[in-house]
Amino acid sequence: MVRSLPPVERALFDEGCQHFHARRFDLAEARFCAVLASSPTFAPAHGNLAEVLRATGRVPAAFEAYARALEADPDDALVRSNYGGALVEAGRPEEAIAELERALATDPAQDRARTNLGAALLALDRPGEAAAILEQAVARMPESWAAHSSLGAALVRLGRHAAALPILERAVALEPRAPEPRTTLAGCLAVAGRVDEALQQYREALELSPRLFEAWSPMLFTMHHGDGLPPEAHFDEAARFGRALERSLAAVTHAAWPNDRAPGRRLRVGFVSPDLRRHPVGFFLAPVLEALDREALETVAYSDGNTGDDVQQRIRAAVHLFRDTSGLSDAALDERIAADGIDVLVDLSGHTKGNRLGVFARRPAPVQVSWLGYPDTTGLSAIGWRITDAVADPPGRADELHTETLLRLPRCLVAWRRAPGVAPSPVPPSATTGALAFGCFNNLSKLSPRVAALWGRILLDVPGSSLLLKSRGFALPESRARVLGCLAAAGVSGERVAFLDQAPRPEDGLADYARVDIALDPFPYNGTTTTCEALSMGVPVVTLRGAAHAGRVGASILEALGERALIAESEGEYARVAAELGRDVTRLAALRASLPERFDR
Repeated sequence: MVRSLPPVERALFDEGCQHFHARRFDLAEARFCAVLASSPTFAPAHGNLAEVLRATGRVPAAFEAYARALEADPDDALVRSNYGGALVEAGRPEEAIAELERALATDPAQDRARTNLGAALLALDRPGEAAAILEQAVARMPESWAAHSSLGAALVRLGRHAAALPILERAVALEPRAPEPRTTLAGCLAVAGRVDEALQQYREALELSPRLFEAWSPMLFTMHHGDGLPPEAHFDEAARFGRALERSLAAVTHAAWPNDRAPGRRLRVGFVSPDLRRHPVGFFLAPVLEALDREALETVAYSDGNTGDDVQQRIRAAVHLFRDTSGLSDAALDERIAADGIDVLVDLSGHTKGNRLGVFARRPAPVQVSWLGYPDTTGLSAIGWRITDAVADPPGRADELHTETLLRLPRCLVAWRRAPGVAPSPVPPSATTGALAFGCFNNLSKLSPRVAALWGRILLDVPGSSLLLKSRGFALPESRARVLGCLAAAGVSGERVAFLDQAPRPEDGLADYARVDIALDPFPYNGTTTTCEALSMGVPVVTLRGAAHAGRVGASILEALGERALIAESEGEYARVAAELGRDVTRLAALRASLPERFDR
């Protein structure tokens, strides 16, 4: 093993390092290769060459270079730390942890190993442990953007968005060219209701890395929030995403399938989601699976997560086969689905968190469908159908704004069953308190200043009324202040607004509907889960019918219930419907008594 270099080779090595830090990877590679030509056992050159190969996407070659570096010097903690980081990126966090712990045992001051160890723990969904070690890394390396970025991601995973925001902003400031902290920061900003800022961070991340699909999908989802964008803008962006993703996977896309085409054969239907648990998707899917004819269909669930909660247990019991796919790469899951002989594969995520559109782009099944998790087109030509209904997506323009063919159910696109053991309050709370309470339990990112201004108008039209708001985004004081400021501008004092804490379990949160007389649906992105929860608890929901699916789900659910009178066609009508209902105590009581039973039919 060579531990030092002659002056000429040292100069080449130093030049290589300078080129690498300036992202001139071709020049850096040439310098490191020149050093190794005369000093083939100089471990740092192998290690730095591995970093160049990793940065330029030549991962197998990078791993070979790491191996040569560690063979030359097994005690090089920096190389082993970088190797651990590469293993995390390659989806091998368990192996990474072993390497990183060895690096720290060799050199306890190797802070890059701490950062990479935190990232490995986060990849294994151990955010608490990750945050603890990453806090050490940030304290020891206050100028490390990677440590700040990973710590921010861990805090977001723990739901500590207020703490994560300044850390992620610091990561972006330390390294403006890195797309990863911008992507995480964007998600944190969206939770805080700062939608325009979130979209800007996503766009800048994509400018830095145009094929960063893990930023592109959440950007598409976030585009529906706040004041929203025209449906045409969503379609154009989704179609660009779909073309880019499918081009990137063209070499591994299935062109044919060996599935038996015999008429009358029982079809195998697969459902893919990270949310087959206590999550809106799980709540909507479980009753559908339980109602399917097990003799007519063979169902397989592909779940990115084995939570074992009661909703997941219901899904496990309802399907023929439940596969825990957490830890499987898109390529590995594609192979698994193809080997299972799935005839119809159902995407339940769209562009929401943890989606597997990279699997669907490979076409592992001959028929692929999107449903439930996302209120718009995926943009993928590989997904042939999207399940909806004629109210949420009326025939005509909606068909033109989808890459999928729309399959419209005859009544409503969702099914919902209230959690067992949760009883609706039999009378409106205003019957006891004498003061009407409006409420909205939707994500803060749906509550734009325009929505808040209209709600302020409603509160003024119903003297003595109050507004109850609940969203995890309201854990941030500045988020509460921003909404209160919008209402104050409309003439509503802060004393008329209350912020409710998030309940640890959904059924506990349902109890908060006992405090609400009328639920106000946000727009242009309606609630879906919250609308079903409210109605099933006897709380009428006033909605504004929008231009596209995201703004028409409320109308779809209410029309299925026969409550068209609660659907407004304009903002003025929305305010009038809400205020008139608030003053009609007889109708409020009747709805409170009848909605739960009607909803359960």
